[in-house]
Amino acid sequence: MSSRLRFVEIADANPNPRGSRDKQVIDLGNGSEVVYIPRFISRDQAWEWCEYLDKGIPWTRPLIHVFGRSCLQVYPLHLFFNL
Repeated sequence: MSSRLRFVEIADANPNPRGSRDKQVIDLGNGSEVVYIPRFISRDQAWEWCEYLDKGIPWTRPLIHVFGRSCLQVYPLHLFFNL
C-alpha cells in the first residue's frame, strides 16, 4: 500500500520564539476531548509510529452486510492516508 500522505518542509520550524509548547484542548462533546501539543514528538518518530500501526498490528477486516450488500470493512489508517 502506498501512502498519499506527503510531508512538506516547514520554513520556520519553531514559529514560537520562546520555544514553549502551548497545548490546546479541543472538546469533542459527550465527555471526549483531544489535547493537541505542537511538535510533541519529532516528524520521524511520528512516521515510525504510523508505519508500526499500519504494518505491525494484525488488523481484522470483517465482511459487513448493509442493505443486502456485502463489503470488507476498511481499517482506520486507510482514512488517515487519504487525507
